[in-house]
Amino acid sequence: MDKNLKPIPSFASEAEERHFWETHDSADYVDWDNAIRTRFPNLKLSPETEPALSASDSAPT
Repeated sequence: MDKNLKPIPSFASEAEERHFWETHDSADYVDWDNAIRTRFPNLKLSPETEPALSASDSAPT
């Protein structure tokens, strides 16, 4: 079955892209039936994307 997928737009920033995917369904843009599972064992978070823990985020002791 052919799916009529929408083209993924270009984004000016990561924030713009993040907002787009938070408000749109990826199934309208990606054919997940043909997706290939991939592993990135050496991938590390950058300081910009790694969440910073605050004192209120830590577990109580």
